[in-house]
Amino acid sequence: AHTGKTSMKVTGTVFRDQPMLKLKAAKEYVVSMWVSRENENVEDFSPESLVKIGSNDGSGGFDDAAGTLITVPKITKSKVIEGWQKIDFEFSAISENQIIAIQFLPGAENLFIDDIRFSPKTGGITTYVYDPTKFWLRATLNVDNYATYYYYDEAGNLTLKKQETEEGIFTI
Repeated sequence: AHTGKTSMKVTGTVFRDQPMLKLKAAKEYVVSMWVSRENENVEDFSPESLVKIGSNDGSGGFDDAAGTLITVPKITKSKVIEGWQKIDFEFSAISENQIIAIQFLPGAENLFIDDIRFSPKTGGITTYVYDPTKFWLRATLNVDNYATYYYYDEAGNLTLKKQETEEGIFTI
């Protein structure tokens, strides 16, 4: 879950493509991620200036030519929750077997990316986060990429559960 402990720190413009993920023409997809800065008192992010969704241009570069490679993405964002904001990009590919690419544009400040997920828009996905040494379930991320956090005592008994929603994090 987006605690920042193992998030990806972006210090300059970075391009990441996923050649194993071949998009199907006219199928709708969602890329969901949580973004943050080193300053947790972030008021709001402008997704368009931080992240771009596009395609590998065939020569190892990034191409975000909306309308020729992908449809103009629909971008939605959540409120800032404890310094993190969820950003969802909905788009569809124009051509068959297109390779998705994401470009991160942090600007002058470092950008942190966590819990990035890619899936068909109609697909349901739940992800799980485990403690790397005790193998206890630490969090689940639901279909909307919001977390449920699990807290344990020294014996491994569940002592507290918190649910993240659009309104913030609440104890269950």
